[in-house]
Amino acid sequence: MVLVTDRGPLTMGAPGDREILVGLVARVRDDPGVTAEITEAARAGSPALAALPQEEVSRHIAALVAAVTGTFVDPSTAPAVAIAAEELALDRAWQGVPLAAMLEGFRAGRARILTRLFEEAADAGVPTETIVEGLVALDGTSSELQNRFIAAYREAERTLARTSSAVRAGALRELLSGVGEHRLADTGLDPGRRYLLIVTDVTDPREARAIEPGLLSAAGGDGGLATLVDGRLCAVVPLGGEAELPEGIVAVTSGPVTPGEMATVHTLCRRGLEAAARLGRTGSLRLADLAVDVALDPAAPLATMLAGELLGRLDAGDQFHRLLAATALAFLEESGRVDAAAAHLHVHPNTVKHRLRRFDELTGYRTAGPRSQSLRSDAGW
Repeated sequence: MVLVTDRGPLTMGAPGDREILVGLVARVRDDPGVTAEITEAARAGSPALAALPQEEVSRHIAALVAAVTGTFVDPSTAPAVAIAAEELALDRAWQGVPLAAMLEGFRAGRARILTRLFEEAADAGVPTETIVEGLVALDGTSSELQNRFIAAYREAERTLARTSSAVRAGALRELLSGVGEHRLADTGLDPGRRYLLIVTDVTDPREARAIEPGLLSAAGGDGGLATLVDGRLCAVVPLGGEAELPEGIVAVTSGPVTPGEMATVHTLCRRGLEAAARLGRTGSLRLADLAVDVALDPAAPLATMLAGELLGRLDAGDQFHRLLAATALAFLEESGRVDAAAAHLHVHPNTVKHRLRRFDELTGYRTAGPRSQSLRSDAGW
């Protein structure tokens, strides 16, 4: 087998050794565990990449690994290297990830895959000389990918710099990240006006570009702005109107906020997305509806302690006790109306009453009389 590197043709050792090495490279290419390792190394080597959603970094790492290793196994796939580099460069430039950060992650990932291949080839008994020659060839392809990426990124940067929308998007990205209050004027947002902030779970830049018009439809052509912030599509729209979202997209919308409040609210919306994922919620959600989950999440240990203190003999591992707790919550959510709680739970009102009595016995709470129909503690809550 003859490989072509930046130093010219390279002939690797004995046929059996070559086949073993090529087989190892092919196995690495197809192993999702390797992609996960390289993704972790790249994110560890670059804080800017670590800020992006892990699945977004992993998606591109998988494409790059496939391009580089595919060329090693079958040189006829070399055009894939150029395509992978150009697509990655365009996406990262549009996301605002700095070139230096990308190169840090790229080099960390390259070092990890070369180390992994060396270890596996050595374990398989491939002679050191053959391993080194093969890795030199593989690293040559990797270097070509990096050079193509740099060229494509700089071209994408120049193109974006010529568009006013890219300048506004970049300023908004910094504003929402909490480091760009000084660039508020560049966003075109009115500092005295209130807007809605929408944060979605969309991470693929191509999907984001397709969805963006629907998000901005809420603006009615009046000052809306969208961009990717830390890898997730965000939009700022004036009050009024409703965003159009495709099926399966999760979006958390804030209440009315001024541009000066947006960095803090962006963080809350991101936590709202995490809460929605835990709860299995999809579609368009209001941050206000997720407020309790967002507020309690950082205090999970405290919530656990309070549950132990306040819920008496309720056992979270007992299914019947969980049923009692769910009934009490439904009772409270329905403003203390037994009939409404029964309808909510699809049971008979007498069943609700029986469960509430049992709940009271286990926790020390008691149901109030007909006037308030709420749960109160013995302390008079």
